[in-house]
Amino acid sequence: NYFMVKYNWQGRDRHKVQEENMVQRISIKGLFGYFDYEIPLWEERISILTGPNGFGKSTIINCINAFGNSNLEFFVDLNFKKYFHQMAVKYYVSKR
Repeated sequence: NYFMVKYNWQGRDRHKVQEENMVQRISIKGLFGYFDYEIPLWEERISILTGPNGFGKSTIINCINAFGNSNLEFFVDLNFKKYFHQMAVKYYVSKR
């Protein structure tokens, strides 16, 4: 999945802790003053955005990228009412 980020840490007890941050859902209200989207992203499947030209597909991808990279300035000039980025954080612990 393109939206998964992994962090690893090895503690003094030789345990490996792994955290996965997975985007579960994107919601954007009032995009360009018109469009409301609820987009579920599947952990085990590929999610595909389709739609006519000018309906915000590239803008939604850019929103995900900006939010993931903490580029909140991207949202300043974007015409929207609300953006929601739901994450699922999973922790795994295993021995070396």
